[in-house]
Amino acid sequence: MVIAALVLAPILSVLWIALNPSENIWPHLLATTLPRYFVTALEMMFAVGAVAAATGTGAAWLVVRYSFPGVRVLEWLLLLPLAIPRY
Repeated sequence: MVIAALVLAPILSVLWIALNPSENIWPHLLATTLPRYFVTALEMMFAVGAVAAATGTGAAWLVVRYSFPGVRVLEWLLLLPLAIPRY
């Protein structure tokens, strides 16, 4: 019972602080940091998408267009990220 209380105490205190803030922080966040974070997240999203699309297209073109030693192994290696969970 003591261990359960020690584990739950930080979680409950964070929930209490989140649900009962001492001041309204949202106007400050909306005016200062959140727009910058949003733009940075969009930039990263498009950059990662472009690199992934270019890499995937190049690898697929290489596997389909050319025949070289190890092409079967490369095909399986390219499918491997689909089989591995992302978490």
